[in-house]
Amino acid sequence: MYKSAERMYQYLIENHSDSDYIPGAFLGLQKIQYSTGNYKKCIEFYIRVAENYDKSSAMAGAHYYSGMSFYHSEEFDAAINSFSKINKKSEYYDYGLYTTALSFLKKKDMKKAVQVFRAVLSLPVVNKERQDIIRTTHLTLGYLYYELGYYQQAIKHYAKIPVHDGTYPEALLASAWAFIKLNDYQQAIISLNELVKRTDDPKYNEEAHFLLGQCYTELEFFDFAIQEYNYIIKRYPNTDNIEKRIATVTTALEKQEKLAEALRVKLIILESDLIHTIPVDDRSEVPLYLKKEQDRVEKTQDNLAQKILDERLVFDDLQWEMAKLREEIYVKQNRRHWRAYSEYGKARAYFLKTIP
Repeated sequence: MYKSAERMYQYLIENHSDSDYIPGAFLGLQKIQYSTGNYKKCIEFYIRVAENYDKSSAMAGAHYYSGMSFYHSEEFDAAINSFSKINKKSEYYDYGLYTTALSFLKKKDMKKAVQVFRAVLSLPVVNKERQDIIRTTHLTLGYLYYELGYYQQAIKHYAKIPVHDGTYPEALLASAWAFIKLNDYQQAIISLNELVKRTDDPKYNEEAHFLLGQCYTELEFFDFAIQEYNYIIKRYPNTDNIEKRIATVTTALEKQEKLAEALRVKLIILESDLIHTIPVDDRSEVPLYLKKEQDRVEKTQDNLAQKILDERLVFDDLQWEMAKLREEIYVKQNRRHWRAYSEYGKARAYFLKTIP
């Protein structure tokens, strides 16, 4: 899919060099190189855009993708420099600022990282995208403070995640860990009970019940602790059953990947067909037959574009299904650990219960 898009951009650059769309085409090529992990090539395209089209509206995106390429190449100073050039009114500004903070983290400059994260939090909420990145920043700062041992500050940031947000369960679990570090088991239990009440997602549920067992044990509520450990032991199968289920899910994933590959090839063919319907620049010499059949060409282009869009939606659905299957494999592989931990926790709770 990227190859066909790359050919389309190259076609525009090679055949319509005077077009106003050339900076956008270079940005498109830059995005493709970044998406495929070719960070060196992405930076090369950035240099070409910066040298020839520095006043173009495409520059904000060019700065962003070059910054991300530098970031993933672990050239953090260069990344920070690229992000700093993004206009504050650009759609890329928020993400550039957030990744600037991450770059300072990678440089182990905690003070500047926190300053930049706070700058993100100070941005006025003007759209959903900014709201999302502010929530992500609260979660990131929470984890940062947790790792630094500032558990109260971590809890304050976790508390900023709204109930309806997709990361709310993650914030509840992280809060519980912070409360446990503070030996505040009662508050940890409140967070964990809220978590298990709100979601049955095994990504959080198993760990939450295990932590509840630990908290109840610390408070000497051994019967409650045993109940939590039993929940995990009864709900999640033993190792033999897990291996069979993992094999089943892995087989399903392989089938989905084959379907995705077939659909990817179909998309390449469609996008190759679309290349031939790209309208030539009015300033170029236009063949007479294209003038006469302009309506037909435009209609064909629209139909192909819609067909590609429909196929891409199917492709995205397949990709999402495969991601879910991979996550399911990961969860099932880790269940064996929670079961083992719970069996140990249960035995420990029984032992402590017998001590006068």
